[in-house]
Amino acid sequence: MDSLRDWLISEIDSVLNKPNDPPPFIIWCDPDREWRDILLILSAGGAFELWAEEEHELKLRERFFNSSRKPGVIWIPKNQDDLSYSKVFACDAEKIISFSIPEALVEYGLQISSEDINQFRVLLKSHVKEWLDRPKSGWKELNLVKIKETLIDDERFLNVLCSPHREIQTFMGKEQFSVFKRRAVEDFGLPEPGESELEKWRINALACILVTEAAELYPDNPPGRKRQSDPAG
Repeated sequence: MDSLRDWLISEIDSVLNKPNDPPPFIIWCDPDREWRDILLILSAGGAFELWAEEEHELKLRERFFNSSRKPGVIWIPKNQDDLSYSKVFACDAEKIISFSIPEALVEYGLQISSEDINQFRVLLKSHVKEWLDRPKSGWKELNLVKIKETLIDDERFLNVLCSPHREIQTFMGKEQFSVFKRRAVEDFGLPEPGESELEKWRINALACILVTEAAELYPDNPPGRKRQSDPAG
């Protein structure tokens, strides 16, 4: 397999499987907090030990020095240059990883232009989780439209639209809701939904769809124009 999951695990294992004494570890710097969820997925089932708690660097340093050394990954939501208390043990790390998700995808072997990245940068974290196990050849389809459709496909969009009195949380998380809003406006030409006024948005969105359909069916007498009756004969 040549999926992104395989590649990331291979990158991690190439460090952690070294027969060093003391055992090697990786510092994963992530100032944008885009890797934490992905690392949690990768480490599931004991693939490798992961420290990914949101804790102060001082507590992290104390934990490091009070724990027996094991191969693993220590996630820190900071730039490498901004490390403070953790600098003490970061110097002993076998490797410090600090690439962003777009940079990692390029290292993985994908050809992505900076223009494309700017279009869908904010959606990549959610998308990568969906495509972790897709073969590299499948990533050739990576573009803004495909990303939005992967995260919120047409069926899910219609389910939200046509399910009155159901809160958005029953359909998706907060990250996906941002994609849902973009699809509503950019792909369907509907008003932007608000999480707190979803029922009102459903009514307005359905009204927009009905008006648009009526305008297409009756272009000579579209909705909004006062209907003209034939003059009395």
